[in-house]
Amino acid sequence: MPFYVRGPGVPAGAVAEGMVSLIDVGATVMELAGAAPPGARTTDGRSIVPLLGAGGPPPAGWRNGVLIEHLGENNQWMSICGWVFNATSCPAKPDPAKDPYYLIDGPQNTWAQWRVVNATHDFSYTEFRDVKMPPARFATNWTELYNTRADPWQGSNLASAPVAAYADELWRYAACEAGGCP
Repeated sequence: MPFYVRGPGVPAGAVAEGMVSLIDVGATVMELAGAAPPGARTTDGRSIVPLLGAGGPPPAGWRNGVLIEHLGENNQWMSICGWVFNATSCPAKPDPAKDPYYLIDGPQNTWAQWRVVNATHDFSYTEFRDVKMPPARFATNWTELYNTRADPWQGSNLASAPVAAYADELWRYAACEAGGCP
């Protein structure tokens, strides 16, 4: 998804190719305001000031992946009588044999995604979990892996279980802090 920046010293129409995230906004504003020296890593985000020049490829060492997370509030349940958006009215642990409810992959599910785009890769790896499960490697109830270059509509899930190499990278990003973040 494009991220647009406008301001003094930012050339009109320049297009930079580096991956950025909303977590980078704070570090960028701090650097532009002089609250942090260029390159200082006092937040998990990274200042995008090096990308605001003439455009083109990102500087050497720029990240090619970002962590995207969503923390759900409650589970969304579906029943034979319609939608129930507040899980408090649903059984705490439905028994499929007796209760006509089941958990669906809805907007309130909790997930963490590692998104990578570079010269050779364009994919997303996502681990979904129940909001009550603590975030942890392989604490997942569903895993998705998509080659988004070959499958932009994400119609063919390449993983039916956690994939170790992708999970390692996802949790390397999820567990980092400030200067230790990629």
